[in-house]
Amino acid sequence: MASKKLLLLTGMFCLLASYGFSQRVGASYDVKDSSVVPDKRMPQHTEFLNGTYNFPAKPRNMWEIGIKAGLTHVSGDIPAFITPVSLVAHVRKAFGYIFSCV
Repeated sequence: MASKKLLLLTGMFCLLASYGFSQRVGASYDVKDSSVVPDKRMPQHTEFLNGTYNFPAKPRNMWEIGIKAGLTHVSGDIPAFITPVSLVAHVRKAFGYIFSCV
């Protein structure tokens, strides 16, 4: 019974720790940066900076391109082919504040 309580307590601690680390401050764009706002939304951006409009203008739909490299290793009871280096390329398109597609 004590091991179940300890396991539950450890799981709750890990859940809370992952929630705290997931909130990255400053990871997004700067609201006051006018270089991410297209020309057609610039009047709204100017009003927001002057304090006469409540919401910032929607930024441009951003692209993200990346390359990842790392070592891969499978450890198990079945022998596996081990590739020493793994390379991954990704492209991501943001369609707004919330949704993006890989």
